[in-house]
Amino acid sequence: MTQIKGHKKEILYLSNLLKKDELPQALLFTGQGGIGKATVAELFAMMILCQSQNRPCNTCPTCLQISRRSYPDFLFLQRDEKGKIPIGSEEETGSVRWLIDKLSRKAIHGRYMAIVDGVDSISENGQNALLKTIEEPSLSTVLILIADNKSGILPTIISRCMELPFKPLSEQDVEDIIKEKHPERRDSEILAKISGGSPGNALKLCEGDTLSSILEIAKEISNYVNKKSTGLQNIAFPSGSDADFFITILINIYSFILTSSIKGEPIALPAEILTENQSAAKVIKILLALKKGLKNNLNPKNFLKGAIYSLSHINTTGFLEPDFSWINR
Repeated sequence: MTQIKGHKKEILYLSNLLKKDELPQALLFTGQGGIGKATVAELFAMMILCQSQNRPCNTCPTCLQISRRSYPDFLFLQRDEKGKIPIGSEEETGSVRWLIDKLSRKAIHGRYMAIVDGVDSISENGQNALLKTIEEPSLSTVLILIADNKSGILPTIISRCMELPFKPLSEQDVEDIIKEKHPERRDSEILAKISGGSPGNALKLCEGDTLSSILEIAKEISNYVNKKSTGLQNIAFPSGSDADFFITILINIYSFILTSSIKGEPIALPAEILTENQSAAKVIKILLALKKGLKNNLNPKNFLKGAIYSLSHINTTGFLEPDFSWINR
């Protein structure tokens, strides 16, 4: 747990807050998904609750229980299979009302540490329910809210938290993580480049045929854009949060093609995916619109087909940027 790639400045900042006894009762970690915000939050929980002098020791009963998420005063909420944290009820473990009820009771060991990984996925009613706990926290509670998309959080919640923004990891850090977790992979460099600085994205690309499925969609798009096919007949998108992930990686792929071309660098992708700069920029613009549209239950396959067929009418003026870290904004 203590061997975390990247985020040295963020961890040092949190450590200094603890040393100076300036710990706020509500922290907000923001930044794109899969870059390690929850991992740092768990490390910080160990730093706060660890029983040893050199915290976190990673070996005491408290640290071991936190790593297993079994410590009774360590509460962790995360998205369900639908990609949401439900408002639920006091009896529904992992819901907003369950957390509120828990925090209203006395901690077994004197102090609660609660992490809400995905506060931006909670409904407005659920966030309003959580707001009172944030406004009037127990002195023995430290609450960390984690969000991939800050715009999905109520302004009243943001204003009551100390925000700590997290940046994407370097390509080298992501590549090192892939090699550590999947030493059998021979494509760790390209996976790192199209992950958008997110180890979570990179590791997900290593699962089953995920990467090949996304590359097939990219080939379909590029073949049509390059006038090598007359339609998009074989595009297949998954549903729910997987569709958002596919679109994010497609954006990263075309951003990589574009930036590499501008810099005159080699592009280690299948030749069928490559396209000229203006077309790549237009595809990125379409995919960004599609990513936003998913929130309104847009059908990704139908939208993508219609938008790609209208490619020649899309204006990219003012769109090209040297830095594509905006992927998850």
